[in-house]
Amino acid sequence: MREINFESLVVKERIEVVNDSKLQVLSFVGQINQNNSYSISDNINTFFESGTFDTILDLSNLVYINSIGLASILAIIKKTEEHSGRLVIGGINPKIQIIIQLLDLTNQIEIYSSVEKALESW
Repeated sequence: MREINFESLVVKERIEVVNDSKLQVLSFVGQINQNNSYSISDNINTFFESGTFDTILDLSNLVYINSIGLASILAIIKKTEEHSGRLVIGGINPKIQIIIQLLDLTNQIEIYSSVEKALESW
């Protein structure tokens, strides 16, 4: 497991193999705010250094996100789509889920209650 550290946020990356396909799980722990969102966006390629674009975002331990931080999440979604990857959310903080629903991203992204449930969907 690799950890990518930002101010107020740690992103833990692990690679899973499901049905002979590699996918990455990115677990966000902490906050995405004005202090780190630009750094996250500037380093978006760091999340894809393994060359794996099928991605599960685990947002269950993301305790805060602002509008600038949402742009970082949207950049991850865009990068995944550019490389024909699949992106789902596997676990989400209820407060963050409300924001995702308000942005109508639930029509674009599948949301599962946990990483395990998301893995089962692959």
